[in-house]
Amino acid sequence: MLTTLHQTRDGSAYDITTRHHDTWRKNGRRTLNGTIALSVPVDWVQAKCRQYQYQAYRPLVRNELLPTSDHHIVTVYGAEYRGYVQYYQMAGNINWLNKIRWTMERSMFTTLAKKHRRPPWVMRERLKSVVETPHGKRRCFEAVLHTPSGAEFTARFGGILLRKVRHARLLDGPWPARRKRLLIARLKAGICELCQSRDGITVYHIARLADLDRYSPTKAPEWVSAMRQRRSKTLIVCAGCHTQIHPPGREQHPPESRVR
Repeated sequence: MLTTLHQTRDGSAYDITTRHHDTWRKNGRRTLNGTIALSVPVDWVQAKCRQYQYQAYRPLVRNELLPTSDHHIVTVYGAEYRGYVQYYQMAGNINWLNKIRWTMERSMFTTLAKKHRRPPWVMRERLKSVVETPHGKRRCFEAVLHTPSGAEFTARFGGILLRKVRHARLLDGPWPARRKRLLIARLKAGICELCQSRDGITVYHIARLADLDRYSPTKAPEWVSAMRQRRSKTLIVCAGCHTQIHPPGREQHPPESRVR
């Protein structure tokens, strides 16, 4: 018998089967026959892998992530993979998610390779790391974001043990209809990305990233370094930092526009 349990909007669902095994015995008795098993659907695994591929199983480059930082790219892939593992942690064949992890790795490193114009294996060597877990050391990939204030934020992909959790609690809810734009989320946070202030928050914007090349790579202003690191044409700043970037009556930087 095979049926489907609670199909979500993205097609995620459990396959429910009745197990039968005459030779499996415990304490001299057949204990497997008639029991219920949850498993990851094969069709769902194949469909999910195709979302990170194109043409003849080539890794997909997600162009919408190219203008963002390495930290954000790893965060997006890591959050998506953790969601798959969390949903199917009660499946007996949860190890099938290794195929999705491998496909997502290829897509992630291909996206990073296109952004930095380097081979994918170079990006793999740059981000590889090891994380300590309750089950021992696990291989993962990490990207660290250094803010101008000195804080560090680490994004991680992988490092999750694919082991069945019999009494897991599934946190399943409605999926958002569409993703919020990153700029709007940064602006709503209301924090200056240079000094962490909350006074007079505004958006500083330049016409092209190429305009930053006129500054020295070693002696560039703090706001130029922040934009280069994010590979973004926008920067959320407070009134004081905006005045330092753009002093009244002086034009010593690329043209900009403000969005309040």
